[in-house]
Amino acid sequence: MSRRPGAAEPPAGGPRLGLALSGGAARAVAHIGVLQAFAAAGVPVDCVAGSSGGALVGALYAAGIPLAEIERLATSVRWADLVAFHLPRLGFLSSRPLADFVQGLIGDVTFSDLELPFAAVATNLATGERRVFTSGKVGPAVRASCAIPQIFSPCEIEGELYVDGGVVEFLPVGALAAFAPAITVGVNVGAARERVRRPRHIMQLIMQITAVVARQNMAASEAQADVVLRPDLASFGPFALERAQDMIAVGREEAERCLPEIQDLLARRPSPLHRLTSGLKSLRP
Repeated sequence: MSRRPGAAEPPAGGPRLGLALSGGAARAVAHIGVLQAFAAAGVPVDCVAGSSGGALVGALYAAGIPLAEIERLATSVRWADLVAFHLPRLGFLSSRPLADFVQGLIGDVTFSDLELPFAAVATNLATGERRVFTSGKVGPAVRASCAIPQIFSPCEIEGELYVDGGVVEFLPVGALAAFAPAITVGVNVGAARERVRRPRHIMQLIMQITAVVARQNMAASEAQADVVLRPDLASFGPFALERAQDMIAVGREEAERCLPEIQDLLARRPSPLHRLTSGLKSLRP
């Protein structure tokens, strides 16, 4: 696996900045542009949480794959590389190739093997509860997080069936609590409302229903973040991988617009351990 050159270890005082990457199907490639802008400005990302497509990008980044390589993959991969057609039972498509794709890039690794703390969000199909994966194998967790209901078959992990994390937490700011970062930044690639059209086929119908569900939890997640980036991707379809380069550029532009606010927060807000240490000092006689 090709590691990101010069990747820094998480700060000893605890994570400063946690990044939550939303779902959005193909639109999730805009997260790459956000990460590029942060890297160019020297803004460190200390932990990552991802839901659905954001889990795929987040896993590759947390594994240390160079951003240039992630961009190359995004602009060359096709849906046929990530899914397999099969007779409908619990879904039209199997996402097993997606797990194989991730494993082929980062290896058959566990969360503890990653360079950065990473969480993938999925939805337990039986209970409807959120599961935040921070341990175990990375590939199956990402597959589960990306399993859009009805389109993809659910993913079975430890005897439980899981579907897309966006059903319960489209923008996984809450999942970052597992790492307790000082600053939380959410990237919501589904924030811009596209003009609703009458669906022409079952896939469009399912994606519109999924978007309605995601909007129900989106606002609550944004309220938990210190900063929210909202790349305007309304003109891009949810399956438009052929326009990956353009979506990456939109993500980069939105991140550059928000960088002054993020840099100001980094300058003013200490790490969680620093806050605890300062509090203990204040209690000394």
